[in-house]
Amino acid sequence: MNATLKKVTTEANFLSLAGNMCISLFGFAGFALLVRSFPPEVFGRWVLYIASAALMDMFRFGITTTAIIRFLSGSKDEEWQKLVGSFILIVLVATIGIAMIIFTCYVAFRCPLHMQVTIFSSGGGL
Repeated sequence: MNATLKKVTTEANFLSLAGNMCISLFGFAGFALLVRSFPPEVFGRWVLYIASAALMDMFRFGITTTAIIRFLSGSKDEEWQKLVGSFILIVLVATIGIAMIIFTCYVAFRCPLHMQVTIFSSGGGL
């Protein structure tokens, strides 16, 4: 038993696994705390915000990171520096673009979320 435990803990990827497990545990505990602390309306708004932000971040991450890993894996040193510089520029432009889209939505739809929910859930027809 001790030999197996020692073998697992000295493994090269053990710290990465332990870090991911801690992050998952704290995320789950934070989620449970938020569910118990907030009223359903506030928690629903928080979930909508987190879900949309995560979707935007996955979109930005998927566009940029997959391509840079593919190109960096077989590049030379001077080409590597150019690729990393381009990657940083593309990430910056994508982040600014997403921020502009979010700001445009904020300006275009100034009606608070609770007002929209009240309007659409009134039970009346169109």
